[in-house]
Amino acid sequence: MNEGMNNNFRMVAKTLFGFEEILAKELRNLGAGNVVEGVRNVSFDGDVGFMYKANLCLRTAIKIIKPIHSFSVRNENELYRKIYAFDWREYLSVDRTFSIDTTVNSENFTHSL
Repeated sequence: MNEGMNNNFRMVAKTLFGFEEILAKELRNLGAGNVVEGVRNVSFDGDVGFMYKANLCLRTAIKIIKPIHSFSVRNENELYRKIYAFDWREYLSVDRTFSIDTTVNSENFTHSL
């Protein structure tokens, strides 16, 4: 996945609860596109250069995430099926490992941050 400096993509800036509006204003002031406030996050569009700029300049963001895949699930089995079905070869080989950082708000998933 090789984005050029002018190819925009979706990103998510994680923040603390209550800081979403402030973070959204910071992003708009930096020049982010399509800024949308969420719960403990603000999503926005930008290119690779803007991703670096956001990491350096944002005061209220904890981290910037570039999602590679998203989906909705209703239960644990559906979660495992969708993760298993995703083509991970574009991101890592079979001899590599990775961690998933997620926040889930649901009574179906009780072992989440």
